[in-house]
Formats: sequence, structure tokens, C-alpha cells
Amino acid sequence: MSVVKDDNTKLAEFYGSPKEDQFQGHMVRVPSDLQSPQAAVAEFRAFKTHMFVESQHMRRLGTINTASLYAMCKRDGLDQLYPNIDECAVLPCQNNGTCRDLINDYQCFCIDGFNGEKCTNNIDDCLPDPCENNGTCTDLVNDYQWNCMLGFNGTNCENNIDDCLPNPCKNNGTCTDLVNDYQCDCVSGYNGTNCEHNIDECEVQPCQNNGTCIDLINNYQCYCTDGYNGTNCTTGKFKNITFSWW
Repeated sequence: MSVVKDDNTKLAEFYGSPKEDQFQGHMVRVPSDLQSPQAAVAEFRAFKTHMFVESQHMRRLGTINTASLYAMCKRDGLDQLYPNIDECAVLPCQNNGTCRDLINDYQCFCIDGFNGEKCTNNIDDCLPDPCENNGTCTDLVNDYQWNCMLGFNGTNCENNIDDCLPNPCKNNGTCTDLVNDYQCDCVSGYNGTNCEHNIDECEVQPCQNNGTCIDLINNYQCYCTDGYNGTNCTTGKFKNITFSWW
């Protein structure tokens, strides 16, 4: 049976026969000004009536006759109280865990991110792996950090980055988003990665008979030499010939 002061400080323990200690695991509350087990013994001897008995969760169970309690302990050869050893004094709980002293034992309450008897285990927040699209996960304390493959972002690398924003395709080209890339579909007359090049329709020299080619957008224009006409200067002109008769 625990002896607990009004400020909830455990002062001492009764260790009696388990068969006769009907209050095993419970506690007797004594005034806060008692500072030693011996003072608690004197307090028991001084009481003529009853003391409150509470559970470890501070729920009042009833009262007991203090003389009977002391006589029960004395019958087992225990005429004094034995101090409870504070197993929390050596700070067994790691990583800012909180220690609760028990009888010949202790209990650790771990902060978020740790578990184990002494809160020594950092919980692996990467299990199961939260990262998508081949991202890699680095475990932290009650958290994790993601390292996304190129082309992805988001808390779990779930987003394919839109490489078409802003639109890289020039001259009214249409952009198609890929993974860490894009593709431009150019309108007629343009080419290049970003449709930045105006195709030179004069490169194939469409103008014949020494005609001059002017490149346009998706077109060209031929300026023909004298004697020729047509789109590509391929048509000859007929000249009017005047004959004189003598």
C-alpha cells in the first residue's frame, strides 16, 4: 500500500503478506507536512479512527481503521514503513519521455515520434513508404522528408510538374506536358524545340530560271526574270514580233 501526501508525492510503501494486504495497489493519503516514513508511522499511531483509502487513479474507495492497519502490518513483522525507491530518479526515459514511478518499476510516456520501454526508438515515419513516383523518403522525428524525382513535387511527390507553364512554345505552337519535359506541336511553317524557327521555304530553291525567292510564313514568293512568269518562274512569255515587208 502506498502512502501519499496531499500534494500527490509518494512518501512510502507498506510491504505485507499478499494474502492479508487487502489494500494492495491502493494508497493512504496523509498530510503534506509529513516529510519521512517515520513521520507517517507516527501519524498512523496517532490516529484513533479512520483514514481515507484511494486507488492509484485517485478514486476514493472508502476508509479503514488505522489501528487495524498498523496491527496487520505489525503482525507480519513490519512495524515501520519502507521508503519507496524512485526508479525515475535515474532518468530512464529517453528523448524527452516522461517517467512515472511505480512499485519496483517505472513507466515511460513517450513524446510523438518515439516508442519503446525507454522511448529509445524513433518511429520510422517512412513505413509504409509515403512517397510516390519513385521519390525517396528520409525519416525524421515524428515527420519525414521527401526527395522527389525530377518532374514531380508535392507532399508525397504525387504531382507531375506542368512543364508547359508558362507555355514555352512560340508562334502559336501547342504544348504537351511530359515527365520533366514537354513537347511542342508547331503550326505549319515553324519548327524547332519551341517552334522558334520559321521554316525557310526558299531553301529548296523553288524559283526557276534565275528567279529570286522571298521566304514567307509557310510560303514563298518568286520574282521572275524577264521572259518568265508563274509561281516558280517556269512559264515563258511570248514576244510580239513585227515583220516588215519591203
